[in-house]
Formats: sequence, structure tokens, C-alpha cells
Amino acid sequence: MTMGKHDHAVAENQYKDSFNQLFDQIEDYLFILDNTGKIIRTNKAALEKLEYTLEELVNTNVEMLYPLTRHVEVQEKIKGMLEGKLDKCLISLRTKDGDLIPLEIRVWKGTWEGKNVVYGIGKDIFGYDRDEVLALDLTNKEPKKGDQKLKNIQSILDSLPFLAWMKDKNGKYVIVNRAFEGFYRIKNTEIVGKTDFDIFPHKIALQHKNSEEELIKSKNRLLNPLHHEVGGKWIETFVAPFFEENGEVAGTIGVARNITERKQLEMELANQKRFLKSMLDTIPDYIFYKDVNSAYLGCNKANAEKYLGVNEDEVRGKTDFDLMKDMELAKFYRHKDQEVLATVNTLKYEGKYVLTDGSVIDTETVKTPFLDEQGNVAGLIGVARDITNRKNLEKQLREQAEYAELLFRTVPSAVLSVDKDRKIFRWNKIAEEITGYTAAEVMGKECSMVLHGVGIEGCELCRSTTDSPLINEKCKIKTKDGLTRHALKSIAVLKDESGKISEKMECFEDITEMIELEAELRESKERYSAIVNNAPQIVVIFKQGVIEFVNDVGIEVLGYKDDSIGHGRHMKGLRTEDLFGSVNSTIIEKIQGERCVSCEIELIKKSGGIINVLLKGTEINYEREKAFLAVMMDITESKQLNAKLRASEEKFRQLAETINEIFLITDKERIVYVSPAYERISGMSCQSLLDNQRSLVELIHPADRERLQASLGFQSINEASNEEFRIIRPDGEIRWLWLQSYSIKDEANNSPHKATSIVDITDRKKIEDKLRERERQTQRELLLAARVQQDSLPHPFVGEKVRVGTIFEPYSIVSGDLFNYKWFEEQKNYVDISLMSVDMV
Repeated sequence: MTMGKHDHAVAENQYKDSFNQLFDQIEDYLFILDNTGKIIRTNKAALEKLEYTLEELVNTNVEMLYPLTRHVEVQEKIKGMLEGKLDKCLISLRTKDGDLIPLEIRVWKGTWEGKNVVYGIGKDIFGYDRDEVLALDLTNKEPKKGDQKLKNIQSILDSLPFLAWMKDKNGKYVIVNRAFEGFYRIKNTEIVGKTDFDIFPHKIALQHKNSEEELIKSKNRLLNPLHHEVGGKWIETFVAPFFEENGEVAGTIGVARNITERKQLEMELANQKRFLKSMLDTIPDYIFYKDVNSAYLGCNKANAEKYLGVNEDEVRGKTDFDLMKDMELAKFYRHKDQEVLATVNTLKYEGKYVLTDGSVIDTETVKTPFLDEQGNVAGLIGVARDITNRKNLEKQLREQAEYAELLFRTVPSAVLSVDKDRKIFRWNKIAEEITGYTAAEVMGKECSMVLHGVGIEGCELCRSTTDSPLINEKCKIKTKDGLTRHALKSIAVLKDESGKISEKMECFEDITEMIELEAELRESKERYSAIVNNAPQIVVIFKQGVIEFVNDVGIEVLGYKDDSIGHGRHMKGLRTEDLFGSVNSTIIEKIQGERCVSCEIELIKKSGGIINVLLKGTEINYEREKAFLAVMMDITESKQLNAKLRASEEKFRQLAETINEIFLITDKERIVYVSPAYERISGMSCQSLLDNQRSLVELIHPADRERLQASLGFQSINEASNEEFRIIRPDGEIRWLWLQSYSIKDEANNSPHKATSIVDITDRKKIEDKLRERERQTQRELLLAARVQQDSLPHPFVGEKVRVGTIFEPYSIVSGDLFNYKWFEEQKNYVDISLMSVDMV
């Protein structure tokens, strides 16, 4: 069963392929339509002849292929085909370009891919014999009376070489001849019974209808010819009425001939006329043409409107006497016209035109005769050209020549002119003053002999200046008295029309003083360069970041050679990347503000090391251009010392903030620093001391205040102090303080600041009081011991010594402030005294 289905599918595909091949091989028009008139399929012949693609026709209603002017008739026929009421008809199909192809259409119903469809086949009958077509069209019609008469008329009209037709009085076509059918590509059967509205565009059809109704109404024998364009072709139409036996108009008969060629010639001639007129109106010259009587045949727009003050149509047929108010001028023009016509020669003369806007222009008029076909003079053509600008230029040229002569005499440079043989023929006053030669002395002499004392062979400038000019070349000239002067010379070469040298104009200036000044300037630059190169700072000149000059110190410090850091190297290559942008913007900002630049930057040495420099610079003129002068001092060591100083200051700050002592720094005017220990010891804030410089003095015990005034004063900045005093805290507590101060000297051995250290010795003072009390007790004990020993020991004392050290064992532990007091030394003294007392006993 599976094989059976497969065989059936293969057979079906083979059948479809065979059908498609047969379908496309048929040369007639084949269509398959659905029940709504949409095209399902069409063959290759229909696509090629109608000039459509299959995609453009599929799912398109077949009505699209029929003439739009026969919409109603087409709908009726298609409806009859789809309903099966009409199986054959004659109708035209419209190609994609709009051409009509007459077809005999036959249709029948069937199925396609399971759907009910209408099959149609169309046969092209354009080449069929007229009688065959009529027979096809009249197959089912009853013969009518008069058919033979119509056939006779048809034969007559068919023999005419131009378009012919007959219409009834309602405007319906009765007969058209073969020329009509061929011109409009339409068959007799498709137009008979139709009006112009079914064939032509509405505008043309309406024109035909109105003219025919007027003809029928007036019963004129002939309608004036009508010209109209049809499909790119022009026809000329003649229409006349024909009458019934009773004298009533039965209809119209018309003939038309193809006048396309004539129309094209007329249009070409009209185009040429329009082109000629446009060209003449575009030309700014004043153009006119006259007959042999000096009457205007025409003129361009400029001559009519700008000069004569009328339009172009008003000029024709009139003379200058009719158009001009100045009769003398009109008479002058008439005389010139007659002179041209009589001599048959071109005449040129200059004059002036007063234009309609009141302006006056200079003109050059050329009048030339023209001939007719027989060679006789038929008139003249005149062209007047505005030469006002040329006249002005000529005037300017004369003025310039006069000015050049004046300039030659007054210019502050020496000027001379020589001919092609180098002979002097022009020599101005300045040349006389510089050389000492008068014009009379040098005229006709060779210039190189006069100026240089040598012939042309010895003058390099004269020999090299042949084609191109010479500009600002330095040379030496000899004066009449034998002195040598430095000159700056320029030579201009003038050539004639053939390109040969006709004249050379030389101009030179005495620059002897300038040469001497340049020598002095070079010496000055050398001195300046020596100063700059011997300067201890780095000196750099750069333009837009590009280095132009570096002194010897800069080359040595940066480690570059003179040729590797000089011209062309960008400053960016010497600066670290992180600083380049900010420094560059700073320099630009300050230069624009016309201020001197001062900033610190980092430079990269050739070895890769980085040095810090302090840059100070300003904008200067260097070699006649704006540049930037930068003087840089190496501050690397200073930066390092500053870094160490900042580290030392940080350590000092940390130490001052952690020790228990009050640490003060003062200058000659005020306290500039106080350590945090001040708050613990005095009970007052550090800021209160900085705000009120006498607040510390106010805390001192009244008994000690006067004594401490000098030590705490700002005037004793160079004096050292060592004092003990008491203060009364805000809470009433009395504390003992020990003050030591000394001056801080700078590198110049000056003392801009003073350091003061204040220690809280209250605990020490208490210990001292205890020690003094202990001392008194010890003395009493020593006296007692001496008496006891005196009473208990034999006299004289012999034998072992008595150990009395344990009796005087002192305190061994005191507070930390005790180390600032010389207790141990005093205790030792007391022991020595005790021992001496024992020895004495």
C-alpha cells in the first residue's frame, strides 16, 4: 500500500510537469480565473505579450487588463464568462505600457487543484482580415438592412491614406478605416458603437463632443481644423456633417492627417527662436537689427528696455526718429546706418548711451550688413557693447603710468631700468645719491660696469636673472668715489609678447649701516650667550613646547648632549607625565594673563633620574616670533632638606604632644606654639593662651609674678632663663613649676624664636620638704649617737671600727621628678659629715 501511494504521487508530479510544459508552450493567451475573476495562473506567452511578470498578475483581478474606458462593458462580459452565459467574445487587453491588443476570447468552466475555476484562451486577431473579424463578431447577429452600403463606404474609407471615420449624430462611431485602426491600435469592432469618451481621455473627448455639437447645430459644411497630440503624435482633423434625405444632419464624417513631422519642425523652429531670443536677452550687449530703411526688425531686451525705454514688440517697424527724443542723435545713427548699407562694410565707432535709469555708459558699436537669399543687402545688425569698465581701466592705466613715473622719481630706493643689452635708460634720484653718478653719466652704459666695476661676465646676479625675478639679494656696489657699499637688490624681468626679455628693472637699497648693526648685534648675541651659558641656572627657550635653546648648565644637569636636546625636541619629553598637563595649563593661563610664570616642576634627566626645579619664565620675542623664556633653579637638595625638616617637625610635634612638660615657642611678638600639657598643668585651654598672651602671667603667684615678668617677656628672646615659680590654678590649687628657656638660632646665627620648657615640680617640692625634715631628724640622731658612743666605748678607741652605716640608711624610692633634684649628692654629704664626726669622737 505504501508503494501504491508513492507511485500515485510520482505520477501526479509527472502529470503536473507535463501540463506546465504544455501550458507554457501554447502561443495563445491562457488564463485560469477563480469565481471572483482573480488570476490564478497564466502562461508564458501571455506574460511576454502583456509585458507583466507572473508575480504582478497572480491574485490580480482580470479587469485590470481591459481598457478603463470600457469599464461597464468589460464587467458585463466578465460576469457572463464567470456565470457560464458567455463562452466567446471579442475584446482588447491592455499591456503594461498601455497598448491595446485585440483578442478573441473563449472560456469554459472546470476545476484546478480541487477548486472550481474558469479557463480562458485568447487568440490575437490584430493581423486577421477585416471580414474575418466582422464574421466572428456577427456570428450570432441578424443581418441588417444597409450592411452592403456600409461595406461600400468601408471600402472607400479604407482606401484613404489618412485617418477617416463616420459618427452618428449622437457621437457614436459607425465606421473607421484601416489607417484609424493602425494609428490607435484598435479594431473596428472595438470602436463601432462607442463614443470618444470610451476611447480618448476625457478632456480630448469633451473637446470633440463640443466641436461636433456646434457643427451639427450650425449645419456648417466644414469644421475648422483641430490640432491635438495623441500618443506623442500630432494630427490635424477636418470634420463635416452628412445629411439624411430629409435634410436633417445624420452624423459627421471626419478625416485626420498625421502632421507630427510638420509639428516637430514647427516646434523645433519655435525652440530655435526661443533659444535665439533667450540668448540675445541674456547677452548684456545692446543688440538690434534693421532693414534697409533703418526701421527696426527687432532687438534684444537690453536694447529695448534699458536704452529705448519700450518693450520689444513696440520696437518693430519703427525708426530711431520714432523712438528717441534726441533728434540729433537719431540723425547720427541714421547716417551711420546708411554708411554701412552703402559700403557693405562693417563699421565700428565709440559713443555714449544714456540709459533709462539716467546712468551714462561708454559704448563701442559695431554695425554689420546682412544679405538676403539673392545676395542683396537686406539690412544691418548692430551690437553696442558697454565699455565703461574698459574706459575706466584705460584711464586707470594712464594714471598708473603717471603714478609709476612719479613713484620712480620719488621712491626712497634706488631704481634703474636696463634694456635687453643691459644698457641703462632710466636712473632715479636716489640712485644718484647712493652711487654719486648722475643720470647723464650712466645713460647708455652697462649697469654692471657702473655698479660693480666689472662686465656682465663678472656679475653673477646679472647672469642668473634671465627668466625668474630676483628678490632681496645682497651684493656690493662701488660708488663714484671708489667706496664699497652693501646693497639689497631686487630685479624684475619684463618680457615682450614673444616671451623675450625686453627690460629689466632693478631696485636696490643701501644697507651698509644695517650690515654694521647686524655685526654689532651678533657680537651682542655672543656676549649674551656667554652670560647665559655661564649662569648657574638652567635657561631654556621654547616655542609652543618645542625647545629652541638650552644653555650649557641645562645640558650638563640633564645629562644630554648639545645635539640631542636642542632644536626640535618637545619640552614634554623632559617633564614627568603627571605634572605636564597642570604645568602646561598654568604656563598658558599666566602667559595669557600677561604675568610672569613661577612654579615648581619635575624634569627627567637622560639617566632617568628626576630633579626638582623652580621655574620662572615669561613670554619673549625670539627670532621675530613669540617664545617662552624659562629660567630654572635646581631645588632638589632643598626639597630633600625641606622633607627632612618636615619629618623633624612632625617628630617634634609628636614629642611635644606626648611629654608631660609644657613646651612653648615664642617669637619677638607672641606665643606661636603651646603643647597640650599646658591644659593638664594649668587647668586652662591651649587656645586661651594663644588668644590671651598674658593669661599665663596672670596665673603666676603674686609673690613670683614680678620676678617672672622678664623671663616670660617677648623682648628677652636672646636670653636664657632658669626659674622656679608657683601658679594658682582656676580651681585654687597651687602648683610649683620649673621654667627653662633658650633661644633658637637659624643658619645666620640669628634668634628669631625662643623655646621654653615648664616642668611641674610640685611633687618634688613636697619631697624636698620631707627631706629637710629628715635632715633635721638625722642631725639630732647623730648628736645622740655621738654621745652614746662617747659614753659606751673605751678611750682611747682601739680595735675594730664600729659599723654605723645601717643607722643612716636613707629612703631609696622617690617619684620620677626626684631625678631632676640632687638629693643623692646631698645625702652623701650628710653621710660624710656623720663619718667625720665619728672619727673625731
